[in-house]
Amino acid sequence: MIGLRALGPLLITRDGQPIALQPKRAALLVYLALAERAGMQRRDTLLGVFWPEQDAAHARGSLRQALRGIRQALGDDILVTRGDEEVGVRRDRLAIDVHAFEQALDGQTDDAIALYSAPFCQGFHLSGCPEFEHWVETQRDRLARAFADAVEQTARAATAAGDHGDAASRWRRLVLHDPYSARAAIGLMNALAAAGDRAAALVQFERYADRLRRDLDVEPEADVVVVAEHLKAGTSQAVVTAPTLADHQSASASVQAAARRSRLPAFSVAAVLLVIAIGGGIIGRWAGAPGDAVGEPADANSIAVLPFKDMSGDQDQEYMSDGIAEELVNLLARIPNLRVISRTSAFSFKGQDIDMPTVAARLNVAHVVEGSVRKSGNQIRITAQLIETQSDRHLWSQTYDRALDDIFAIQDEIAAAIVEALKAKLGLETPPVVRESQVVSPEAYDLYLRGLQAYGVGTVASLVSARSYFEEAMALEPTYAAAHYRLARTLWDVRVLQSEEVGEVTYEVIGKPAREAIRLDSTIGGAHTILGLLEQGRDWDSSLQLRTTGYQFAPGDPFVALQYGRALEAHGRIVEAEQLFREALRLEPLHPRFRGMLGLFLGLRGRPADGLLEIERAIELNPGAAVNWTYKGMVLRLVGDLVGSTEAFLRIALDLDPDLHRNWSGLAGNYLALGDLERAKTWIDRLRQIDYPTLAVLEAQYLRANGQGHEAVQVALREFEKRGRRYKNPPLMRIVVYDLIARGALDEAEEFLLHYDERVGPSAGHR
Repeated sequence: MIGLRALGPLLITRDGQPIALQPKRAALLVYLALAERAGMQRRDTLLGVFWPEQDAAHARGSLRQALRGIRQALGDDILVTRGDEEVGVRRDRLAIDVHAFEQALDGQTDDAIALYSAPFCQGFHLSGCPEFEHWVETQRDRLARAFADAVEQTARAATAAGDHGDAASRWRRLVLHDPYSARAAIGLMNALAAAGDRAAALVQFERYADRLRRDLDVEPEADVVVVAEHLKAGTSQAVVTAPTLADHQSASASVQAAARRSRLPAFSVAAVLLVIAIGGGIIGRWAGAPGDAVGEPADANSIAVLPFKDMSGDQDQEYMSDGIAEELVNLLARIPNLRVISRTSAFSFKGQDIDMPTVAARLNVAHVVEGSVRKSGNQIRITAQLIETQSDRHLWSQTYDRALDDIFAIQDEIAAAIVEALKAKLGLETPPVVRESQVVSPEAYDLYLRGLQAYGVGTVASLVSARSYFEEAMALEPTYAAAHYRLARTLWDVRVLQSEEVGEVTYEVIGKPAREAIRLDSTIGGAHTILGLLEQGRDWDSSLQLRTTGYQFAPGDPFVALQYGRALEAHGRIVEAEQLFREALRLEPLHPRFRGMLGLFLGLRGRPADGLLEIERAIELNPGAAVNWTYKGMVLRLVGDLVGSTEAFLRIALDLDPDLHRNWSGLAGNYLALGDLERAKTWIDRLRQIDYPTLAVLEAQYLRANGQGHEAVQVALREFEKRGRRYKNPPLMRIVVYDLIARGALDEAEEFLLHYDERVGPSAGHR
C-alpha cells in the first residue's frame, strides 16, 4: 500500500517506509491523486501544469520520464492509462489522508478534526509551475476552511449541550488554527466566560489584541471589543456572539486582508511569530557602476580619506600608510555634521588608476583627502592635501617631518587643519575631538597598524593574523585602549565566520577586551556596540541600551550605526531601523556586506524585490563574497523560489566557501522543503559532525518529514530542556504543538506555549 500524507509536510510511504521522490514527481503524484476524484488527467493538461516553459515534444518527454520514475519508486501498478492521452493513479493502491479527512467530515467530525494536523502540503513549493502552485493554494484554503467549519460546528454543539469546558477547548483549537480570526476570538472568550472563567476570557482578549497590533499593525474588530467591554463590566453573558458562517463569512475582513498582505502562516500563536514575507518582483539591473550613488547629489559636508601612498625606500611600509589614513578617518568621524566615508569604501580604489571626479561620484563626496607617508628609522614624513572634488581645487596641503613618537600629534594636527580649512565654508565650528592623551611606544603602534591592515583583508587567515598583532600590541602597552577594542572587533568577526581554524571563540573571550577598552576610554563607541551584540538573545533591553550608547559616542562609525539599526529592528522600531541601515550605507557606500544586510532587512520586512535588488548590487561589488549569496538564498527562499535559493547556497558550497556552516544549514532546510530527504540528510550529517547550533531544528524537521513524528518531538523537547525557558524557537515549538494538537492535548499545547512565551525580548535572528 502507498501512503500519501498531504495534511502537513508532504510524505509518501510504501509499505510504511518513507519514499523520497524528486519534487516534481512527488507533485505530479499528488496532483493525479487529488486534482480530479475521477482519477484521470489528460496528458496535455499535465504538460501545461508542470512543464509550461517547454515545447510540446520536450514536455512530453519530461512527463514520460516523471511517470517512469514514479513507477520505479512505487510499483508498476500505481499508475493507470486510458488510451494514449489519459493517465491516472490506482486509488485502491493509495491511502490518502485528504480523502479520509473529507469523508470523515460527513458525520464523523471529530475524526476529521483529528486528521487535520497542519495545512495542506505545508512547506512544499514547486518553482516554475504557477498553475500547480495556484492549485495547491486553492486546496490549502479549501481544506483549512473545511477544518475551521468543523471545529466551529462542534464548538457550537458543545455550547448548546451546556458543556462550556469542551466548547472552550474547541474554540481554542480554532484560535490556534487561525489566531487572527475575530470569530474564533469571540467564541473562545464567550466559552470561557460561560464556564465561569471571566479572567481567562479577558486574558484571551489581551492576547488577541496584542497579536494583531504586533503582527499586523491593526486594531481588534469592534465586535471583539464589545465582548471584552461586557466582560470587564461583569456582564454574565456577552451580548455579541460569534457570527456563524451563514450570518457573516468573515467577522474580521480588515484583519484577514492585513494577514494576507503579511502572508502570515495559517498556524501561529503569540509565541510563534513567523512572519514570512512572500512576494515577487522583477529584479532590475543596477544602473551605473557598482557603488554609484542612487541619484543623490553629494552634500557639502562630506569627505573621504583615500589610502595614503607608501613612499618609503623599499615600499614595505604600506601597512603604516594605510593605517595612518584609517586613523585619520576615525578622527574625522568624531566631528559633528561631517559625513566621513569609512575605510572599506574609501580604500576600494587602492591601486587603481581612476580619476578624481569618478572617485568622488562613486563615493558621493564633495571633498577628498590624499596623502603619502615616508618612514625612515624613527623618522616619518607625512604629506596631506584637501581637495574640493567639483572644482579639483586644493583647499589645503601640509607636510610634517617628525619623530615616529609624535605620530598621534601629527594625526590630530591634520584633522584640525582639515576642519579649519572647511570651517568657514561648511560651518564646522566644533573643533575635532582630541583623543585622550596616551603615550604608546612606536613598537606597539607599529603592531597596531599591522593589525589594522590584516583586519581590513577580512579573510579567516587575515583575522587570525590581526588577532595576533593586536594581542602583541596590548602586551607591550596594556593600557592601549584602541588595541583592546580592535581585538574585540576582530574576535567578533571570527565568531561570525564560525571557522574551525581559530577554535572556539566564546562570548567571554570577546567581552573581556571590549570591557577593558571601555574602562580605558569610555568614548570608544564600537566597544559598547560589541558588548550590546553579546547581549542579544540574552537581555534584549540591555543589548539595545549598549548599542544606543555606542551610537551616541560614534554616530559616524558605520558598524556602530548598522548594529544600532539591527537592535531597533529587533525591538520593532522598523522605520528607525531602516534609517540607520541607510545611514550606515551613506558612510560605507561600497561596502558589499552592509548593502547585502540592507537587502536582507528589506526582504525580511515584506519588500523582497527591493531587498533582492540591494543584494544583487552587493554581489556586483564583490561577486566572491559568500555572505551576500547567503542573503540571496535566504530572500529567495522567503518568496518561495526554493530552486533559486538552493542554487545560491550551492554556489557557496561548491565554489566560494565550502566550509561556511550556516550555508550547509540553508541547503538542508531547502532540501527538506523540496521533499528531497536524501540530500537533506547529507547536509544534516555534515552539520552533526561540527555540532551546529541549530542542528536540532533540522534533525526534528527531517524526522517529522520522514514519518518519525515521535522521534522529532523528542528531539525538540530535549533541545528546550537543554536551553531553558528563555529559549524561543518557533520551528521546534510548532513540532511539539502540532503533536499535542494531533493527540487532542489542547491544554498541554497552550501550557507549553505559555511556558515559552515570556516576553524576554524580540527575536531578530543573527545575520
